[in-house]
Amino acid sequence: MHLPPTSAEGEHYISVNAFKSPRRAIATLLSLRACFVDVDYHGVSVWADADEKEVWAELQLALGARAVPMPTMVLASGRGLHLYWNFLNGLPKDVLPRWCAVQRHLGDALKTFGADPNARDAARIMRLAGTLNAKAGKHATFLHLELDRDVDFEDLARTVLPLTQWQLQQLREARRKKAETAAEPASARSVRARDARRIYLDSVLADIDRLIAYRWGGRIPEGFRNQTLFVRGCFLVQVIGMAKLEGALLAYGLATSDLGVEEMHQIIGSIRAKIVADGRGYRYSTAGAAEDLHVTVEEVRLAGLVRLHPADPVLAEERRQERLKRDRERKAEARRQTPTALNNKPRRGTPWLDLGIPRSTWYRKYMFK
Repeated sequence: MHLPPTSAEGEHYISVNAFKSPRRAIATLLSLRACFVDVDYHGVSVWADADEKEVWAELQLALGARAVPMPTMVLASGRGLHLYWNFLNGLPKDVLPRWCAVQRHLGDALKTFGADPNARDAARIMRLAGTLNAKAGKHATFLHLELDRDVDFEDLARTVLPLTQWQLQQLREARRKKAETAAEPASARSVRARDARRIYLDSVLADIDRLIAYRWGGRIPEGFRNQTLFVRGCFLVQVIGMAKLEGALLAYGLATSDLGVEEMHQIIGSIRAKIVADGRGYRYSTAGAAEDLHVTVEEVRLAGLVRLHPADPVLAEERRQERLKRDRERKAEARRQTPTALNNKPRRGTPWLDLGIPRSTWYRKYMFK
């Protein structure tokens, strides 16, 4: 237990995980004792005036719908809820990468309730039960407490992660073998990588166009113009370069919104300043762009988005199944294109196929003479 200096009289915090020294850092991590989510539901308009017990009841429904094991402890912190999934003997620090992945997916699953994305790290401290929350003027109390139950980490991981540990190991092994057997020259690889990058960027830009068409019929309304055009500009500049960005983004912005030229120049200037500062500019992941554009799973399906999708385990599994289906179809088509003679080539040790006769006939005529 680590109790850092308090920020107000009566307020105390505790680190969820165990450390070798009072210095809470990954380098001194001893064991992982629980997974946790800090739900700041007061910051979400839907739940801002809700009672903490009402929010906990809705959280149980949300977790149950995803088949996520119920937390063993739920603490009403005064301004939100802290959910804990306690482990019996703790986990070794070697499990940290997988633990972080579970933390991330648990937070994403409860994002609509205001799960704090900045309160997921292993060194995080949480409010101690029974102590005062000075801002809210309330004491932290337990809403739910099961001292006789512990959560199996692997069961929790299998539930929330899109890939099992075995599948992840197989994927890493396949990537390693592919890297080892790559024999093409570096120049050819760079050309292929550049072409693949261009295809990826074009597909993201097409997704943003589809989203604008689906949501607003092609005209971005006030309140969404700056963010939408900024995200599109960050991807567009990687395709056409900074020299052509101004003209292209201005034309696009005027065609899809009522944003003024001066505001458009501010967006372009922000993108330019970042590129000048670090040589790279703003680099969004597809999940990050989807989050900034508030893309929902329903919009992914209805608008036909290919790349732009939120970090959702159910959607990720659907896309994995789609990729497997496309791969099977591609292989089936390759087999159909293969000449019949090659498809029907007899295997070794099957002479009756060479002669075009049944196996029983070959045995009767040749084998036992």
